[in-house]
Amino acid sequence: MTDERKAAIDAPGVDSVDDGITETTIESLVKAARALVRGELSPAIVAGLNSEDLYRMADFGYDLMEAGRCDDARVIFEELGSLNPYDAYFQAVLGSIAQRQSEYSRAAESYGRAVALDPEDTFSWVNRAEVLLHLCRRALDQGDPAAALTSLGEVDESLRRVRESSDAAAAPARERACRLAGTADRLRALVGRGGSGGFPPPNLGPSPR
Repeated sequence: MTDERKAAIDAPGVDSVDDGITETTIESLVKAARALVRGELSPAIVAGLNSEDLYRMADFGYDLMEAGRCDDARVIFEELGSLNPYDAYFQAVLGSIAQRQSEYSRAAESYGRAVALDPEDTFSWVNRAEVLLHLCRRALDQGDPAAALTSLGEVDESLRRVRESSDAAAAPARERACRLAGTADRLRALVGRGGSGGFPPPNLGPSPR
């Protein structure tokens, strides 16, 4: 690996937040990611990044998100998504970033791209259902029952995909799906009354990777 390529994807001497990531380290990584976004790295360097390189950047980006630096994490994952638009994980994390920032429409779009790429990704399906419930609640608060019903229809489809999964690793997602189904039923009942009735929004948070 050339020095230029290494500088583009690595923060000197640190492999993760747990290894002592500093403000300078984070700024260095974000600067490298933004250089990629602006096209300031040569095409040869960008083209030379392999899957391992991208996932090392993804690990840093995920740690930034966990540290609350969602804007910086978004820069990294948006660039990763452009470098490999067929990786569902990058889209799923973009969904989680948007969800943490209460940008529910953007989150639903990112989770939608993730499940389109990987229909077996039950955590993205259940996260998509959750953000759609937020959009349903918002539509009810705005007096738009038609939009609320549209969101609920998409919620039903997302939860169905989770329930139908036979993957043992999907058990936590199925448990969340059951709880969200109850929320969806209560919101559906409120649609006929033309308002949210003070019903609290779902707040389970995005699933871990």
